[in-house]
Amino acid sequence: MLPNEEWAAYLLTRRARYRVLTMALENTYELLVRGLPVPCKRCGRDGMAIALIHPDFEEPDYLAAVTADGELVLAFAKELLLQARHTTLAGTIKYRRDPHVGGRHLSCGCARCDGLFDPDDLALAVAEVLKRGEVDSLPVLARVPRTVGEWALLAELSKTSLFNGY
Repeated sequence: MLPNEEWAAYLLTRRARYRVLTMALENTYELLVRGLPVPCKRCGRDGMAIALIHPDFEEPDYLAAVTADGELVLAFAKELLLQARHTTLAGTIKYRRDPHVGGRHLSCGCARCDGLFDPDDLALAVAEVLKRGEVDSLPVLARVPRTVGEWALLAELSKTSLFNGY
């Protein structure tokens, strides 16, 4: 007995959904965490801020990058840095009190004096680098394999993602 069209569509949809989920959880991308050299306003020394995360493709597609000016991306960057055993850089991402925002929030700061890097200045600097197409000039702080599903979820949930739905 042949199933009706609705039953066939149901089975095909389930099978397709299963294949997509399997692919998203089994396949990986190499994710790059890139930094932005910035001077610390408190101690005056050179520091390294977390700038963005993107997949390492043969043909770079920086529309797929997510900028690190939101707590979600900073938390994920910290996890990637810890996985790559960059504990000093990961330690610069923590909850700090910001008088401009009011209250505490996850932010990036100086590794030497713990001074807060101004998130607005960082966002403008990263946007300028992206606009000029000079992402390759930013140092790679970590290269970590993560599942396609994790990357897709980060890109979708990130308010700063330049390309949602990747």
